[in-house]
Amino acid sequence: MEIKNCISFHQAKEIDEKTILKGVPETILMGLAAQSVVISLIHLDLVDHDYEYIFVCGRGNNGGDGLAIAYLLKGFNYDLNIKIFLQNTPKSESSLFYYHQLLKNQIQIQKLEDFINEDFSNNQRKIIIEALLGSGQKDKPAGIFSEVLQKVKVLKNSNSILISIDLPAGLSEIYENFEISLFEKFFDLSIPDYIFNFGYPKLATALHPLLNAKSKIFNLPCGFDPEVEKEVIENHLQVQILEEDLDFSFFKKKLNDHKYTAGYSWIFAGSKEMEGAAILSSQAFFASGGGILHLIYPDVSSKNSLLHFDPGIILHNFDSFFSEFENYKIPHTIGIGPGLSRSDIEKYKNYFIRLFNYLKNFKKKFIILDAYATTLILDKQYPEELKPFTLITPHVGEWQQMGGIYPYLSSNIDKLYHFATTTRASVLIKGSISLFIPSIEKENRKIYIWQKQNSNLAIAGSGDVLTGIFCASFCKISFIELKDLIQKSLSLQYHTTSFHSKASDQILYIRNLLKNS
Repeated sequence: MEIKNCISFHQAKEIDEKTILKGVPETILMGLAAQSVVISLIHLDLVDHDYEYIFVCGRGNNGGDGLAIAYLLKGFNYDLNIKIFLQNTPKSESSLFYYHQLLKNQIQIQKLEDFINEDFSNNQRKIIIEALLGSGQKDKPAGIFSEVLQKVKVLKNSNSILISIDLPAGLSEIYENFEISLFEKFFDLSIPDYIFNFGYPKLATALHPLLNAKSKIFNLPCGFDPEVEKEVIENHLQVQILEEDLDFSFFKKKLNDHKYTAGYSWIFAGSKEMEGAAILSSQAFFASGGGILHLIYPDVSSKNSLLHFDPGIILHNFDSFFSEFENYKIPHTIGIGPGLSRSDIEKYKNYFIRLFNYLKNFKKKFIILDAYATTLILDKQYPEELKPFTLITPHVGEWQQMGGIYPYLSSNIDKLYHFATTTRASVLIKGSISLFIPSIEKENRKIYIWQKQNSNLAIAGSGDVLTGIFCASFCKISFIELKDLIQKSLSLQYHTTSFHSKASDQILYIRNLLKNS
């Protein structure tokens, strides 16, 4: 399965410069990039006389890419209606080359300021090619760029198609006055219909939830030297995109399985009046192929409701279990957190620490800490020996409450990685885009991005279901990579919803998926 590495603006610049030093002229790179865009437009049926093509270009190399695209597009079909608006005379020789080629062919180039007042009221549908800033941007668009983008928004609201070249204007790695809410709404700028990225995916684009949800992103070849790309990627923290894994047979029981080999787990869940979370995690565990489960809950009065839901589960309340856990066979996985209140976690924290210090003496076990239980990893008494065999699964808000940095701004990625690795555990930050950081003992200097967004998972109980899936899948960790377990588990849950379905419906979908796989 293909793994896509993501790169920062600095890495993109480094790849570009080192490729040129190896003998590939910048003019050729710009032309190859433009050629990839034109070919893509043709395949997308976006090259037609019915369209009016409007290019808005800055004076840097991103604007030069726009000029090269306009030149090749006009060369492909001279009768196309193309209008070009350019900030100033281009800075680089490669951009100047395509600028002069357009002029030699009597193709008019207007000032960028003219775009703001231009009348576009003809009947042709507009395709706006935005090539304003690229990877040179360092803040929200201001001045002339802000005015141009407001006019772009007006046109897009009138059924125009918006295409951004390499990076949408407005998407920076750093912002002078960063506000999460504005950033996540993309500063109320127009969301491109298409983003044509050159070379490896840009990390800034890969991490932005709204752009990934609304834009179609294409990663196009443009002639970068493969050895240079490999060298630059290997010399930095590697951030890779996880693709779907649709082989769900992994979760199915084998013909010779018994209840312990199918998967044996303990799940601590379900504070008073939150027993539903314990039920969802337990159901998901069995639906995902688990074989035997001990469900441990805080309040003795919860027993009847839990027993009524499934008499096949072995039930314990916290007090009785913590006094006798040494008598039980050590499980493959231990899930802690679904539906556990903060007060119950704090009340029993010392008991959990005693349990962890007992478990550190045994091999082949994995601990999943969810919700407020994720904070247990920060306790100084949490055994160092267990940390490489622990996964914490906070959502974005819980991650930040733990002291973690906001995950969707690409310039934060190194700090995010550093904080995650200080825990020595593996970390899955859950959100509209999720990030997985393996324990440094498992895989060094890697972050994985799960970009698949499913709004039907935005319901109470989805996290509880995922904990149950993890408790089942991690029983098989002895023969599969940790990253692959995360990939398979997220892929399974991604396909377990329909329009406005409930968390409990996901259990049925899991069973149907595995039955038909």
